[in-house]
This record gives sequence, structure tokens and C-alpha cells, in this order.
Amino acid sequence: MKTTASKRARVITAVNTPLGFFVLALLIVEAFLATVLVGAELDSNQKITGMWLGIILFALVTAAVFALVWCENKGVRS
Repeated sequence: MKTTASKRARVITAVNTPLGFFVLALLIVEAFLATVLVGAELDSNQKITGMWLGIILFALVTAAVFALVWCENKGVRS
């Protein structure tokens, strides 16, 4: 049985590409939102607001990773 520290280390070493970073960042955002929205006693309007915040965070993370990859590749090409 692997320890928690070794599992975390394995996840960190797996993030060696922009796609891996993108996936890890989105997993963190979605796990946080799911924990808050499911675990909290919220009414339906607050859950809908949380869902929209998740969509906005998803778009922001996607744009940030795209910009980082674009800038990195642009520097490599020139």
C-alpha cells in the first residue's frame, strides 16, 4: 500500500506537460467547487451561482493555460 505522500509525489511528477498542468488545475477547481456546492446547505439560487462561478473558473483556467503555452511556444519558435 502506497503512502499519501508517495501518491502526491506521483501526481506532481506526472504534470510535465501543459496538458497535464491544465488537467491538474481544473481538477483542483472542480473539486473545490463540488465540495462547497454539495457539502454546504445552500438554496437553489446559491447553487446556480456556484455553478456559473465554476463555468467562469473553468474558462479562466483554460485561457490562462492557453496563454502560457502560446507564450512558451512563441519564444521557442523565434
